[in-house]
Amino acid sequence: MQAELAQSFDTTSRYLGPCQGDDREAVSDEEKVPETTWTALGFALVFVLQGMAFVGLAYATYRGMAWLSSRLGRRAYERAVVANITVDGAGAATIPVLATFTGVRGLPWWYAVASNNAKPLFVIEPDGIRFRVARQRKRRYAEIECVDVRQGRGTVNLDFTFYGSLLNFTANLGAVPLAAHVLALLPGAVPLSARALAVKGIGI
Repeated sequence: MQAELAQSFDTTSRYLGPCQGDDREAVSDEEKVPETTWTALGFALVFVLQGMAFVGLAYATYRGMAWLSSRLGRRAYERAVVANITVDGAGAATIPVLATFTGVRGLPWWYAVASNNAKPLFVIEPDGIRFRVARQRKRRYAEIECVDVRQGRGTVNLDFTFYGSLLNFTANLGAVPLAAHVLALLPGAVPLSARALAVKGIGI
């Protein structure tokens, strides 16, 4: 009887190792580590691809706008010729201009306080000039103090200053031959600067 109790005691106190359930948990925890890593890598890859797609879209938009602007600008310059001047029955000559500006007397056109390159207007009428920058206005020839010509890259500007006015009017004609022809359309009583006289002489 004592031998059986001793044998039973020895059997119950013997260490048999971890149970099968613990083995499964240990394996499961080890397998979770690479899954977490792959998930993080997946999110990082998605983020990188989205960033590349955004940069590509932004670049394509920029290039497309630049191409469209260049094409529209080229068409506008192609229109800047004497043949595109239209004269109505009253003798008013509508000049094809690239842009119009309202600036400050004595300052270059790029300091303009207002500009219009969407629907600019410049008309030489029998009694004065009519133009549109922010809104349509008219000035009689007697109000014109001087007409100057300022040239830059891609610009040939006629700059009109007026008596008693701090603001001036500038029209970008885009081409010297057109500017020379427009200056010749103005009455001889309108004062021209030395540069304007030189450009006007090209068309004579």
